[in-house]
Amino acid sequence: MIAQPSFSARLIEARRDGRRIAATDGPATIDAAYGCQAGILAALGSGVAGWKVALPPGQGAVAAPLPSVVTVTAPARWTWGEGLAIELEIAVRLGRDLPPGPISRADLVAAIDGWVFGIEMVRHRLESGSAAPFPCFLADSLANDGYVVGPAVPADIDLAGRTCRATLDGAALVSAPAVHPQGDTLAPLVAWAAVQADRCGGLKAGQIVTTGALCGLVPVPGPGLVEATLDGFAPIRIAVLPAA
Repeated sequence: MIAQPSFSARLIEARRDGRRIAATDGPATIDAAYGCQAGILAALGSGVAGWKVALPPGQGAVAAPLPSVVTVTAPARWTWGEGLAIELEIAVRLGRDLPPGPISRADLVAAIDGWVFGIEMVRHRLESGSAAPFPCFLADSLANDGYVVGPAVPADIDLAGRTCRATLDGAALVSAPAVHPQGDTLAPLVAWAAVQADRCGGLKAGQIVTTGALCGLVPVPGPGLVEATLDGFAPIRIAVLPAA
């Protein structure tokens, strides 16, 4: 009998060829999910450019690494694939390593070297997407496909009254108020800094950390020029190219 590829191996192939896979034989625990993340990162031959951190209901703080091989600075190019979407976000760049353990919000602010407006590239590699068993979704890096770093924004930026907008070749994809899911862009990072249960080295100086979409998930229906803006700042431009 030929052995079936492991869940991690199937996720790696899904990253490479754009397929979606069933969430079968996946990790049953959060700890095992972090093991899958580390194995996938190693298979990609990539370092960690940063983190996607989140506070999903009922789960506590979780994180997924942003692979350095798919973390770029705007303007950027990206290859379109079925299910591609974007999230408009605020991210921070760490100015020093953060060892695991409780940290106050004020001390976290002091450890930040800069704030940016960025775009997370999102693609589910699981057929059931975020409805999959949570350890499987976490193993799939919370559907992260990459990150585009945009313009600098003021420290601890006030989002009140600002609007997120995105277009594809000039056609509107979204126009909505900028609202963070927790009401505080740093709340997920404060919670994750205390845990750091990952298998990829933890929070390090120079890394980008993003903490949640400001206007939800925005599907990109096809190739073209994506322009994303947050009121008051330069647009992020991403040339989304047809698949080869």
